[in-house]
Amino acid sequence: MVGRVRRRSGGTDRDPSAASGRTCRRRYRAEVPTPREVVERWVSSRAGDPSAHVAACYAADVTVVDLDGAPLAVGLDALTRLEVESYLRVPDRRCRVVRVVADAEGDTVVVEALQVGRDTVDAVPMSAPLLCWWRLDADGMIIEEHRFLPWERRRILDDGSFVTPPAPDGSLRRSAGAARDLVARWAEAWSWDAGLAVDAFVADGVLVRPDSCDPPTVLEGSAAWRAAEGAVHADADEPARVRVDAVVGAGDTIAVRVAFGDGPAEVLLVVLDDTDRFVRIDRFAPHAHGTRR
Repeated sequence: MVGRVRRRSGGTDRDPSAASGRTCRRRYRAEVPTPREVVERWVSSRAGDPSAHVAACYAADVTVVDLDGAPLAVGLDALTRLEVESYLRVPDRRCRVVRVVADAEGDTVVVEALQVGRDTVDAVPMSAPLLCWWRLDADGMIIEEHRFLPWERRRILDDGSFVTPPAPDGSLRRSAGAARDLVARWAEAWSWDAGLAVDAFVADGVLVRPDSCDPPTVLEGSAAWRAAEGAVHADADEPARVRVDAVVGAGDTIAVRVAFGDGPAEVLLVVLDDTDRFVRIDRFAPHAHGTRR
């Protein structure tokens, strides 16, 4: 591996930036891996066997803490257990590096990345930000790591495939992943509190047609829809869980196949404004016309 050349004499020194105050014995060599090479090794090995990943990237006396300073693992054995647990939970985990920042000596490295993968309960790929602060020893091994990975707050991965061509006027474009993410957040909010979901995702002047196949009964305004939903669920012990079966996005319009609680599936045709709020909703309930599936 080709790396930087350090022209220093050997010896022992103390890294003044180390929060732990430990002494790091440096065996200066002619060639050591660059920060970029360290990051590439870490990213590639993390996608495979967790034990091999730890052995390839971390020093024997490594300490891993979260950003609040709480210890997550001390030593290779504890870190291996931590990584195995993470791997079993997200077996297809991958890291997409956004930025790498290193000090002049290359001993301190900050990595900003995105972890992508499917948890054991996820149906589609998810993503969460990953931030690591590393202190490296003389061999380019990680001796101290501060880690931030809020995987419990992961979001649906935006696949980046735009469903409409670029607009010459620079108007907003939405990708298929962005449409799925928006619907997932709406469904989660609705499953807890329908009124809260209306406030968070619906424009004040929304038009709601409960069934476009019938003579239209239009609800005008978010307050009217909130009141209608409140009347429907007034006698329920808990909010109706929302099950999303399919999402198809096309510019400002999203088609959603969804079921509320134990009810039959219906289709929502949602029109969005520039702030991603619902300005029109057409609800199609096939079962109402003898076409239940």
